[in-house]
Amino acid sequence: MRRKNLLRLQAGRAATAGLLSLFIVSGCGKSFHFTKPPGAVLRQAAAPAAPIAAKRQLRVGEKLTYEIKWMGIPVGIAWLHVKEITDLRGRECYHVAATVKSNAFLSKLYKVEDEFHTYIDTENLYTLRFVKKQSEGRYRSHETVDYDQQAHTAVYKSLLNNSTKDLVITENAQDNFSAIYCFRMRDIEIGRPVIMNV
Repeated sequence: MRRKNLLRLQAGRAATAGLLSLFIVSGCGKSFHFTKPPGAVLRQAAAPAAPIAAKRQLRVGEKLTYEIKWMGIPVGIAWLHVKEITDLRGRECYHVAATVKSNAFLSKLYKVEDEFHTYIDTENLYTLRFVKKQSEGRYRSHETVDYDQQAHTAVYKSLLNNSTKDLVITENAQDNFSAIYCFRMRDIEIGRPVIMNV
């Protein structure tokens, strides 16, 4: 029985690490592709009407650590850390940081040192700011996106070349990391689809 539980735990960790590599290592998920599970019935997606109030709270100081493997070979570590509750433009928010680093083996071929920050409104669980700083091989990026959820707009800024871009966002928009934590804190009903705009 104990061995079975250990195998389940290891399988869960492997699946989570695989998801993290999709979201994080591949450039923070610029595009996603989901397939329909066998026997699943897909329904027409509708935009969420209103923010969903938190049913649970995040614990400041919580830190999740994942080993990232590629074809069974360890290639790095990822950390997700609830750093603090802070104030951003008059709104109380969770500051969650994610760090991804390649290990010594992969760093000889392709060094990865990525850092991400999401600021999640504690009341409505949508994102207020997303910061991405990537160093992957020769590739570099350092970007911020500030979300105005009431006006349904966002401002993208590259801190490397000072370019900016105004964006129109959907209602209750999430970034890739805030979506993970929002899903975790919501009241989920089995069999009912959960729709989030990322």
